Amino acid sequence: MTRRRLKLGLACLIIIMTMTSEVRAADVQPDDGGVAKVAMLLGGTTYPYKTIADGVWTIDFTGKSLLSFRVLAGADKGILTAFAVIAKADQFASSAELMAMLLKLNSSLNSVRVALDADDDLIVETKLSIRLLDAAELKSKIDEVAGAADTIHDSIGAYLVRR
Repeated sequence: MTRRRLKLGLACLIIIMTMTSEVRAADVQPDDGGVAKVAMLLGGTTYPYKTIADGVWTIDFTGKSLLSFRVLAGADKGILTAFAVIAKADQFASSAELMAMLLKLNSSLNSVRVALDADDDLIVETKLSIRLLDAAELKSKIDEVAGAADTIHDSIGAYLVRR
């Protein structure tokens, strides 16, 4: 009787291990950094977007203050970064007063932030986990980036260099 229980126990263990390994194998998918998922989700946003490189997209917007601008989105390593340039480095006069204003504006924003990029351009951006992203959230965040870019551009009008 003990041998029989031992054999039955081993058989159950083998079946469980086999089922678990099959489930793990089914869950493993090629890692493209989320590019395919974002491309699919963008199709569900109704935005006319352009693919400019693998994992990089642009969406054109027209604002009230920032008349014509783009939201750029890039997927890499499971993170989607979406941003818009508010002003190029040579288009605004940087000062302590402007930076204080931007910090205050930053604290009033929901899930986007104002920053200076590597070129010292003034941008608004958001970063999202692609794993948790759906089309509605993607559209909402793109709208938030675009809206914040236009609003901030209007707020810093006195600091913009007119050409």
